[in-house]
Amino acid sequence: NAYQAKGTYLAEERLEDQKTDLHFGNALELGKVDSLSFNATVYFDNVKSTSIDFTSFNSGEVYILHLDEPLKKGNYAVIETDFRIDLPSSQYNGFGVDEYSVRLSKWFPRVSGFEDSTFYVCHNNIDRYDFLNKSSLQVNLVIDKNIKVISSIPASKSSAMQNNRFYFYTGEDVQDLTLLFFPSVYKFDIPLNLTDNQPIRIYYDGDLPRWNYTDGFKNILDFMKAELNVTPPDSLKIVILDKKKAFESSNNLIAINKQKDSENSESEIIEEWVKLIFSETLNINSAKYPWLVKGMAHYYRTLYLRTYYPEKLFIGPIGESFVGKFFDADEYPFDYRNIFLFQFMARQGLDQPMSDSALAYPMFNKDAILKGKTALNIEYLRMYSGERAFKQSMHKFIADGKKSSSPLTPEDYIGSFKYYVFTDLDWFLADLYKTDLPYNYKLSKTEDCSYVYTATVINTGKVVAPYSLTGIKDSKPVLTEWKPGHLGKKTVQMHLEEYDKVVLNYSHRFPEFNQKENTLKTSGLFKRAKPLQLQFYTSFENPDKTQIFWLPSLKYNAYDQFLIGASFYNSTFVQKPFEYKFTPEFSTGTVSLVGSGSVKYNWTLHNSAFRQISAGLYGRYYHYAEDLAFTRLSPAVNFYLKKPSPRSNLIRHFRLRAVYMDKELPEDFDGNPFELDYASYQVLN
Repeated sequence: NAYQAKGTYLAEERLEDQKTDLHFGNALELGKVDSLSFNATVYFDNVKSTSIDFTSFNSGEVYILHLDEPLKKGNYAVIETDFRIDLPSSQYNGFGVDEYSVRLSKWFPRVSGFEDSTFYVCHNNIDRYDFLNKSSLQVNLVIDKNIKVISSIPASKSSAMQNNRFYFYTGEDVQDLTLLFFPSVYKFDIPLNLTDNQPIRIYYDGDLPRWNYTDGFKNILDFMKAELNVTPPDSLKIVILDKKKAFESSNNLIAINKQKDSENSESEIIEEWVKLIFSETLNINSAKYPWLVKGMAHYYRTLYLRTYYPEKLFIGPIGESFVGKFFDADEYPFDYRNIFLFQFMARQGLDQPMSDSALAYPMFNKDAILKGKTALNIEYLRMYSGERAFKQSMHKFIADGKKSSSPLTPEDYIGSFKYYVFTDLDWFLADLYKTDLPYNYKLSKTEDCSYVYTATVINTGKVVAPYSLTGIKDSKPVLTEWKPGHLGKKTVQMHLEEYDKVVLNYSHRFPEFNQKENTLKTSGLFKRAKPLQLQFYTSFENPDKTQIFWLPSLKYNAYDQFLIGASFYNSTFVQKPFEYKFTPEFSTGTVSLVGSGSVKYNWTLHNSAFRQISAGLYGRYYHYAEDLAFTRLSPAVNFYLKKPSPRSNLIRHFRLRAVYMDKELPEDFDGNPFELDYASYQVLN
């Protein structure tokens, strides 16, 4: 029914994500429920309690059943239903039917999670994670014998009779049973004997993606053992699907998209596997703490690529092409993606706290904040803790979680680190985690005395958390020291060495709002100056360079004739606090210099009715008549109001703008200065 009605959770969610396909889907694509036989009988300890008629519920998606009396420990209730369903197309959410398969996940009745006196109702949703209690599951399946079945729980037994095959599935302490059905002609698989238990099996449809499965899985298993101290479950299955969408992995079945290269395939297996460990093995409430499941999984995908494919670029193979190198894209590794996505949203005032629930994230912030910002914060914790202590802490967290009878929390996560890290860690779950306040430090000055080396650091943000200072000599880091966070300005001591420059948060893998003020040379007149990079069109923001972009300009008007010039500006794909653009042009008609220019400053606000205020000055100087020029100046202020909720599609802003137009008058002009052709004027709107 989530596909049928216009006001269901899934339908509203897709519209919020600006996906209209479900809204306009036809009846065949949306499937249907035969409500004529859709009813239920409830038995309470083998005694018939009540009957439910679902006919009136035809347009709903959630039915809340109130029992006649509370269900106490040791009691049980049985709900028997008999219904027929035509499955929807899998094009919407990865669930249902496509041209050659049937995909069922989050399909069988499951027990909703219960934590902190709250039931987490399981909506049909787009990859925003349910929280489920583990339970016992028994499923009997009858299906045509020519259909191949892939399941997340091994069949306890199966048998054939005439044209059908019978499967019996029994799962203890599981959250779901995922099933895929393929006609035999479409389904292939290969075994990999890399472990002592049953072999890993890879299932795929169509052409087998070309990558080295044996070497790839050796890397995967080594990585998971080293980082999380886990080994693959018995009978691990990898299913490679075209257009996987939000089809869920479960238990020992990992579903990934068909990829063109090995690194994307391997890293997606890492992401899905980590997600299963944290959501199912540790039973973390992924609806309440999505960062601890989805964000953690993305972090390990990023780490895997950095470990085994350090040459992989942010924009992929395009970065190695002539076009990519021309735009400097070959300088940005894959994990730059996290800082790019985070800053892209944060500088528009659209940041969100990591502590938000899964239901609070709009589509883009699922990548920018839930994945990107989380990965930055976890890498931040890794650098602060040290490699060895970080791995030991993760091993302990997972080992303790396997023994725990209750779902783990962020406090449990940081608690595991306190066994191996003997400095303060309370900052991680403070403002850095709970708010969208900016983390941002600025290196103000450095001083080298004969007996001590100092650095003055200003907290220009509002989050108190540690930062690192790295001394650089001959372009190589000499020493990195961590300093406790503080508000305002503070001068701290550094180890006395000979440095060419000092860099704050050297790795750039920090959730920092602005990294352009983190470097100071130790000598020279222009200590903040970075190497100048004049580049065509635009690129990504490089905190280690002074980027100036240019674009040729050719225009024409009646009095200036052809205008030949170029625009020079500092705008990148990520909004900057200060932006400028100047376009000097040569007028062939008047043989003079004309042009336009603008400067703008963007203030990102927090705890305010506005998410951002932008103020700028825009100007032009051209000719409006023969040998007569005009000057147009336009100051403007834009006020962007805070969104009603992060998932709202409503963007509201208003603008105050003044226009000042000054026109040159002919030397022999003796007419009315307010004459239309020659009048200067001012406008406020």
